Amino acid sequence: MRFKEYLQEKEDMSTLPPDVLDQLEKLIRDGAKNAEEQWSNALELVHKAYQVGQAERPTPDMDGGWKQYEGCISLAVRELTKHRGIDGDWRMSSHIFHEAAGKGEPKKYEITSTVDDLPIVGQVTADSIEDILGPIMKFNITGHDLEFKHRSPNHCCVHLHKNGKRTGDKITVKEIPQKASK
Repeated sequence: MRFKEYLQEKEDMSTLPPDVLDQLEKLIRDGAKNAEEQWSNALELVHKAYQVGQAERPTPDMDGGWKQYEGCISLAVRELTKHRGIDGDWRMSSHIFHEAAGKGEPKKYEITSTVDDLPIVGQVTADSIEDILGPIMKFNITGHDLEFKHRSPNHCCVHLHKNGKRTGDKITVKEIPQKASK
């Protein structure tokens, strides 16, 4: 038998050996169980398994390898659903698209005030830092002049002045980073 004929009779050369495929499936199962990993979607988990398993990802024209790849994606979806729920943080959902469009969920902010040497710390929920600063500016019940020392979309520091002199009092507003839900 000629070598060319042998290759034609042989299974698709893109197919991974059973031990490599078993290793990838184990990596996928372990990755789905690992609560410390935050997967955006099942495909990200599969790509990581191929990377860690040092297996080359197939292209669509690699029939056998592509079928195995599709099987790994299916396994990842089942495992992530099993361990993190059908609506878990691993699924791209409408709230992610809203955030991408700038219409995310309200953010949490910490407000720290040292007005009249009385430290006050609190948390509020707002769509933006401007929603917090607006009422502070509008309803300035201290009678002090307000000077913005630092202002950004997620942090602001306002110093208070009376009769043109800084009092030492200030109001700080900063966004509390949101942890990914599990």
